[in-house]
Amino acid sequence: MTDTGRYASWHRHGATTAAVIGTLCALASFSTGEMGTDVLLALAGYVTGLLVLLQVVKDLRPRAWLATWSVWGLVGMMALSFIAPQSTQTTVGATTFAFLFAGLTLPPKRSLLLLPLGIVMLLVVLDTPPAQTVARMGVLIAVWVALAEFPSRLLDALRREKATLRRERADLVQVKEQLSDSLRRFTQLFEASPVGIALLDDENRFVEVNERLVEMSQVSRDRIIGLSALAVLDTGDELPVWSADSGKAPEQLEQRYLLPDGTERWAWLSFVQVPGDNQRRWTLGYIQDVTARKHAELQAERSQQVLAASAAVARAASTGDDPRHVVLEGVSALVGSSLVGIVEKGGAGSWSVVMLRDGVLERQTVPDAMITTSLRSVWQTGQPLVRTDGPIAPAVLESPAQAMAWHPVVVDGQTQAVITIAWRNDQDGRPERIDDVLEVIAAEMAAALAGERLRHQLQEMASRDPLTGLSNRRDLALRFAQLTERATADGTPLTVVILDLDLFKRFNDTHGHLAGDDLLRTFAGRIRATIRRGDLAGRWGGEEFVLVLDDCPADRAQEIVDAVRGGVPRGQTCSVGYTQWRRGEPLETVVARADEALYRAKDAGRDCAVAG
Repeated sequence: MTDTGRYASWHRHGATTAAVIGTLCALASFSTGEMGTDVLLALAGYVTGLLVLLQVVKDLRPRAWLATWSVWGLVGMMALSFIAPQSTQTTVGATTFAFLFAGLTLPPKRSLLLLPLGIVMLLVVLDTPPAQTVARMGVLIAVWVALAEFPSRLLDALRREKATLRRERADLVQVKEQLSDSLRRFTQLFEASPVGIALLDDENRFVEVNERLVEMSQVSRDRIIGLSALAVLDTGDELPVWSADSGKAPEQLEQRYLLPDGTERWAWLSFVQVPGDNQRRWTLGYIQDVTARKHAELQAERSQQVLAASAAVARAASTGDDPRHVVLEGVSALVGSSLVGIVEKGGAGSWSVVMLRDGVLERQTVPDAMITTSLRSVWQTGQPLVRTDGPIAPAVLESPAQAMAWHPVVVDGQTQAVITIAWRNDQDGRPERIDDVLEVIAAEMAAALAGERLRHQLQEMASRDPLTGLSNRRDLALRFAQLTERATADGTPLTVVILDLDLFKRFNDTHGHLAGDDLLRTFAGRIRATIRRGDLAGRWGGEEFVLVLDDCPADRAQEIVDAVRGGVPRGQTCSVGYTQWRRGEPLETVVARADEALYRAKDAGRDCAVAG
């Protein structure tokens, strides 16, 4: 048991003793017939001690029970003295012993006060009637214990509070030591870092810097704090760190800056946003001096910058509708040439050439006979070629070039284009390692062309019927809207035709579905070959096809319809219904009217055309 627990336990035993003695004293007073103030005081002692006893009996331990039973034994001796009062010495002895024992149950400091009081009470007992003396003694004990109860509890609370404060103080001291150690380690790391570290506020002013940054900037720490980053790191332009307007900071970049004496240095900068004062956003920067590497790799680095820029241009171009213009502008600036072109194969033995000549974009279609041997060789072999034995005079140049380069653009192992570059003179700024430059440019150009081809394929898949290759219903609706918009503007007539292959189900059942698919594909090809440039043809569904004949009156429509009907393969026939578009009609409405004419054609025996 702790000192505090032992203290409270013995104190409660003293209170119990007081309650018992007060009770017996009251009974003694009744037995002797003395019903005065002593009885009332005895009852008060009984009540006071009993209240404490009710709290004690809940948690008394075996040793406490032993002490309590000892008290009860002494109380029994007192009771015998009252029952047999013949011997005054017995009464006095029992009473005095019980009172002194009660004092011994209290804490040491109170015992020193109570024991002398017991001795005084013993003297009083010798000169007063036993019953009255015992009653008074019981009251004094009860009052003493009752008065001691409040200071005891207060003292316990103060001791507990003191212990709590002592623990909290120890915890605070430990936390302070930990924070001090952490701050010391952070300061050591901060100052010993081989990389410059700086904290900038939302106006790009230095708040804190380490020793390495002081060395790199050649500005003292006292001067650098509070200065703008641009004033310390003279970059010749805006330093792209975080600002309140932009709301963000670049994560990493390489930056050139000038020292106070004008020396050029290079640094690798990394930024991260951190919370600052007044809920503002500050920037924590890491600055690494890379001047030595930059000087050692100057020539190679410049070439790599050229390649990186060309790659960025090509990637940006791959997201646009036509990457050629953007690629040409980027390549012209990177390789320092006055003419850059992209040569691709066209149709019918011709070549398509897109050129950027002195900043002006030009498009040409060149016959095959004008293609140079050098370009043709690059196209066939897929190997780049550089010529510096000028003058070189290809047909597309107005004046000879001193040097030219051709580099293939290869997609899936096939040459899709050739990048052609011409330098008119040696002062055009031709890179020393042109092969590396063109390799990167060609790779990005290939990605751009592959992306363009993929987009075209996706557009075709989204707008074409996969079996016949004609427009599907979605594409028909889009292109019909374009035709009607133009027809509305210039007043030209439109004729909408719907065709249905006669007895197509019987043909499928007889010859099989593969033959039926082949019939549909063949008929679709003959429709494309029959209709005019600008007309629209699409598969409406099943064996039905829809034609939209642009700028076509009824009599001309009949001629085209008859030509289409004559092109049905394998001896099959088709029925046709056609009608004139009326201003404001959607496609579904005019097709429905043509469909009614189609049903009349079927009712008339098929293999005919009926106008609606």
